[in-house]
Amino acid sequence: MKNTLNNLFLMPHKSFILGGVICSIIFMLIMAGQYFELFYLEVDSTFYHVYSIIFTVFTQFFTGFLFTTFPRFLSTKPVDKSEYQKIFYILNISAIFFAISLFFDKGLQIVPMVGIFVANIMIYKVLKKLNKNSFVTNKYDTNRVVAAFEFGLISHGLFLFAFISNNLFLSSNFAINIGFFLYMFMIFLILSAKMIPFFTQKVVQNYKINKSKNFLEIVFVLLAFKVISLSFGLEKYTFFIDLLLFLVTARELLKWKLPLFKTPAMMWVLYLALFWMPIGFLFYFIDGLNQFILDNDAFIFEKTPIHILAIGYFLTMFVGFGTRIVLGHSGRVPKADSFTVKLFLLIQVLVVFRVIGGFLLGSDIDNYFYMIAISSIFWITLFILWLKKYLKIILE
Repeated sequence: MKNTLNNLFLMPHKSFILGGVICSIIFMLIMAGQYFELFYLEVDSTFYHVYSIIFTVFTQFFTGFLFTTFPRFLSTKPVDKSEYQKIFYILNISAIFFAISLFFDKGLQIVPMVGIFVANIMIYKVLKKLNKNSFVTNKYDTNRVVAAFEFGLISHGLFLFAFISNNLFLSSNFAINIGFFLYMFMIFLILSAKMIPFFTQKVVQNYKINKSKNFLEIVFVLLAFKVISLSFGLEKYTFFIDLLLFLVTARELLKWKLPLFKTPAMMWVLYLALFWMPIGFLFYFIDGLNQFILDNDAFIFEKTPIHILAIGYFLTMFVGFGTRIVLGHSGRVPKADSFTVKLFLLIQVLVVFRVIGGFLLGSDIDNYFYMIAISSIFWITLFILWLKKYLKIILE
């Protein structure tokens, strides 16, 4: 047992990726149980679902990747083992208590939420310190990652305020939208724009990186307007912003000229993840225009666009990046075998199921609940299969 723990904490990506995967399974099991009507929870399902996915799942994925790569980006010393080990324990023990607290009276969640918040602050402070102490002149990407984490802390603070004050309208709306778009989305976008063209250049001869200078800034400004509009319940007036986001992101990906059919699976899955991004904004545009024109007679999209981004873009990107870093930092060639390719394809099936489920809300509520539950089972199955394949490598 002692050797296993020692191996787990040899490098930060090992512990945090494993922690994120386990948290994702735990919270999706709770979600599935609720939709299969196995139990009833006092806490609003959207609130705990979004909170747990952002701050216990994807934050751990970010931390594992960034604690490993930031020192390389910035030419600094690696993050001290004792430092990230402490963060890991605080975050995951708090996450487990948060999951348990969901089955008891509302209000018990505040203590583990504070613990998760403290861990998130500690992660931010480590990244900020690395960035500040580096003598590297080009900190364009790392500055933006640190800024995105600041928005993550703002979102987290709003979640806490919303929970304590029982204001689950304005405060929680801002918490969810800031956390999703200005924190999670921006970090995925920053890392995508930095790493994917770089990886492509490594594996494709004569590939030239061709990125727009102000792409990240333009997307951020548009997302900021979107967050404000969504948070005040003005979804049907945001379709023009969503159209711009679709056009800007689609144009940028076309400009990159990614060689989809000239790269191994470990690369094309990252390209596939990227193309879910403009598709998500296209669905946001159609949904907003649909609400603007038809108003009360509009077709119900439920949360389809946000799940296209969360599952299609974020989850596919994580499995691609996570698998690559686990293999690469174990001394293996970061190559996707047939089993891993099937996992990549399973994520795409999951996106389709979740989209279909969302469209059923307005016409068949029973099948809507069933499809959401099945989507949760797909998610759980995906991560169990991923662990079956890669847990041994993580614990080496």
